[in-house]
Amino acid sequence: MKKLLLVIIILILFTGCQNKEEPGKEEYMERLSFEGRNFMFNLDFSDGTEFEWYAIYKTPNVEIDKNEIKVIRTDPASSGGEGMYHFEGHVSDDEDGLLILKYARPWEGDGDYQTYQIKSQNGEIKEINDKTEYIYSDFEFIRSVNGGIYFHLPNTWDYEEYENGEERGYSIKPDGEESYLELFHVPAVELDTSSLKEEKLYIEEKEFTMYTKEDDESFLFICNADNNCLKSNGAIYWKEYFPDIIKILNCVNY
Repeated sequence: MKKLLLVIIILILFTGCQNKEEPGKEEYMERLSFEGRNFMFNLDFSDGTEFEWYAIYKTPNVEIDKNEIKVIRTDPASSGGEGMYHFEGHVSDDEDGLLILKYARPWEGDGDYQTYQIKSQNGEIKEINDKTEYIYSDFEFIRSVNGGIYFHLPNTWDYEEYENGEERGYSIKPDGEESYLELFHVPAVELDTSSLKEEKLYIEEKEFTMYTKEDDESFLFICNADNNCLKSNGAIYWKEYFPDIIKILNCVNY
């Protein structure tokens, strides 16, 4: 009996110490805040699943300064538990900022998205719009029986498959819009870039090249080293839907 009581006392003491070391969830209930040029947010995750939150895209004026995991375990002996991914960062100027995170096992690729659109004015953040999207409920997996590219498309977008010589792909557009974007694969990219503005995009560490025109807001051409490309067919709205375009390009394959 004395031995049993001793074991119980030891377990109680161990649990108490463990609870002091692990922060309570109430400390991390605030999901999003900002002050000056700095921002902070917390995202739920499940420990032990090998899923993690990580940035797949950010504009050059957005920096993540701190990224740490806080696990809340009810059972100290457990290897799993609920927790928070804690992020702190800042913007460097008053340009619109965009940060897109993914919740996934990095080697698998597919995952949920958290998007932050940051508006700043006079040296401080004025507004952050955030949006959560789940890969299995907010996207549709598109793949032709004839092969070609395959990808996840937001379920608020329409699509049509097409084939034009060696170019095979899909015309895609948000619901309610008239003009299409074209998402396709070609053996070789042929594009006169002499009058175009060139910019590098890095989406989950994969390099894309984006071409635009200063005198034509509807022009857009984006391509990666695998010749998976997206271009505008008179779609002047593409800047408004740029976060969706990034997520579409993140998962396109051939």
